[in-house]
Amino acid sequence: MSFDYLNGSICLDDIPPAAVKQDQETKKRYLAFTASRMKQPDKYGNTHTIYVRQSKEEKERKVEKRYLGKALEFSFKDKSPGPQTVDGMPAADGTDDLPY
Repeated sequence: MSFDYLNGSICLDDIPPAAVKQDQETKKRYLAFTASRMKQPDKYGNTHTIYVRQSKEEKERKVEKRYLGKALEFSFKDKSPGPQTVDGMPAADGTDDLPY
């Protein structure tokens, strides 16, 4: 599946302060995160789960992921007709009713 965007939300209250890093030069603050595809979309159509990105050490120690929110994938591209889109179309009956 191909998509262009993930549209979602995160809960700012669930971000641990230690996960927010500040650039010493610009003083801007950053949060590193990971979005992973869910096995099945949820009842709202969300396709991805968003977590605070774990360090290598946290992964090795099997620290539980810090859940932040969910996201939905979408695309503005026109979809080419495929088997899923043409299955419901009526079959041609062989008559030619065109006036030319």
